[in-house]
Amino acid sequence: MILHKSVWGAVALGAVCACSVASADPDAANARRTAPAVGDDNPPDTRPPPPDLLYLQPQEGAAPILDFEAALGGLGNGSAADAAAIGIAWLDSWSKLQTIQTDEGVLNAYPRHGADSLRCEWLRVAKSEICDDRCGDCVTGRSARAETARVPFRLLAIVNRVDLGSDACSESGAEARLIYVATSPGTGAPLGFTTILEYGLHGPTQQWAARFRALRGANAAQSAGLLRELALDLVRQDRGLASLLRVRTNETTFGALGQWELREFRPTSTPEGPRLALAPLAGTPGAALDGTKALSGWVEANRASIRRGDNPIPPRMQTLAITLAKPTFRWSSTTDRDLATLFSRNTCNGCHGGERPAEDMAFQMVAPVRPPKQDPQPQPYYGSAPPEPVGPPPLTIHGVELSRYLVDPTNRQGDELARREGVNDEVLRARCAEERTHLMTGRRTVH
Repeated sequence: MILHKSVWGAVALGAVCACSVASADPDAANARRTAPAVGDDNPPDTRPPPPDLLYLQPQEGAAPILDFEAALGGLGNGSAADAAAIGIAWLDSWSKLQTIQTDEGVLNAYPRHGADSLRCEWLRVAKSEICDDRCGDCVTGRSARAETARVPFRLLAIVNRVDLGSDACSESGAEARLIYVATSPGTGAPLGFTTILEYGLHGPTQQWAARFRALRGANAAQSAGLLRELALDLVRQDRGLASLLRVRTNETTFGALGQWELREFRPTSTPEGPRLALAPLAGTPGAALDGTKALSGWVEANRASIRRGDNPIPPRMQTLAITLAKPTFRWSSTTDRDLATLFSRNTCNGCHGGERPAEDMAFQMVAPVRPPKQDPQPQPYYGSAPPEPVGPPPLTIHGVELSRYLVDPTNRQGDELARREGVNDEVLRARCAEERTHLMTGRRTVH
């Protein structure tokens, strides 16, 4: 099936989640972010968030800061051919049974209905393979010319995750992230398939916080240049300034019943060149364990780690993919309700589901603008009619929707960016020239 008509979709911000498990003192950040900029008469709901925390790529009328080809090509020699080869192999993985052998058994991820459709349409546009109307012959043919068409993803956002570090004065786990949405190669319409590339930052945390903060006072031209150079430092592995840690996806485009599914990939070397290989989802057990004694016992035995924001799932309980069955999903594990909530919040589908505040923007925190509802048939939304609004609508800025859990002009003390800004402020205040270490308070240890 060729994707002539788009199915809208998105991914939650974070890895892929952004459910907080720790809090910083955000007073200074709240005061600065609550006050409008001098001369800014725009209503709060139309002002972009601080670009040093979350840069939103305008979806129309602006050149992308970084194409998806550059992000994929950075794993190899930077060429379009490398990007195309990595992209084709990556998209192929959804159409085949994926298995990983662990010391405690075999993990499987099953093929997704319609997984060939995006690849097929891309290669038809590229005129690189001969496909019939049903794309039945796309598995074979000449793929060398795939590099003549753009890999069908476009940038949504660049995300500062310095708050994931532990020490302001040294390299300590800080990250930065690039969020892309899949698009129809023929029409450019957004599809229900979003991916986030997560990069570990090399060098002192404070240096990266300063690079991001420089965006705040820059004009449009300066900001574009700074963002472009920062993004290239992330994706160009040969520069040695950052390393791609993982790629996480949230998609419904391939789902037969419209269910969203989360997967995680890690960069790997193969005889054919660099590739993205499926990997177990961090912190998330297999769906069959929900409500079982085995899961309850494991949660009870790992209280300390879970309270620190970490679910160290053993290989025998891991999974390669997890679905998002409903917006209110919560894991059923232990009778200790506080511990059960923390465990569920640390998982991918719990954080995307019922362990975040209820709002109109289900399962996501950053997304392309959803298409209008079509009457008399409802617009497909997670495989069913849109849910009744349970809160204010998401913010819409530059053609991108934002969860009010992430950015809420009416509750600047409670939104997630305020917490992250407090951590960034702390990092920048650290006296690293005099101190060897400055342990960060209020940092997040999950997602």
